[in-house]
Amino acid sequence: MSAPSGDRRLFARRAANARNLGGLALRAMYRIRVIGLEHLPVAGPVLIVGHCPEILAGAVIKAMACRPVHVIGGDAVQMALPARGLRLIGDIPRVGAGIGAARMAQALLMEGGAVAVLGSSPPVGYLVAISNAPVVPVVVIGAAGRVPTDPPAPGTRIDVVFSPASLIPTSGDPCAERVVLDAGERVRQIVADAHLRARPRRPGG
Repeated sequence: MSAPSGDRRLFARRAANARNLGGLALRAMYRIRVIGLEHLPVAGPVLIVGHCPEILAGAVIKAMACRPVHVIGGDAVQMALPARGLRLIGDIPRVGAGIGAARMAQALLMEGGAVAVLGSSPPVGYLVAISNAPVVPVVVIGAAGRVPTDPPAPGTRIDVVFSPASLIPTSGDPCAERVVLDAGERVRQIVADAHLRARPRRPGG
């Protein structure tokens, strides 16, 4: 079950505090460039989606966004931080198939929140179908060391690229497998396109 509304308000405050403090720390340690921040709606429900296995990707997205964001991180961050630690910064822990994470994300979206899904679960197609939230693809470059579980060296340049929001049309039962898979494939395509557009930025500096 999702958390009571009072708990979700506390969750939002935690995400806001983590954004403010994390932004100061990350900007002091790394050279961060943010591109396309204007594409992220400042209010209303939004799904930020990317294939971001790097351990710092979620923290950088949260810190550089124009609003509090609740992150469902990839495997690296889920393994590095305990569930309690993720909740303390307003993020959503993912256990197993991510059913609990999906329910919490759904509740936050229904209240107009911003949720970032950076791993393979919970199924983003379900969240799109159940919430009708716009999808903002995100690409993070440089947020890991030699392997995704290592942070980058101090002074590393990190690029965060937000692409224009897309509305994914769905029809039918949002819990139906066909609807979830179709929405998920559409999201996969726009995220893949965003990666192709963003990656050429890096070599040219």
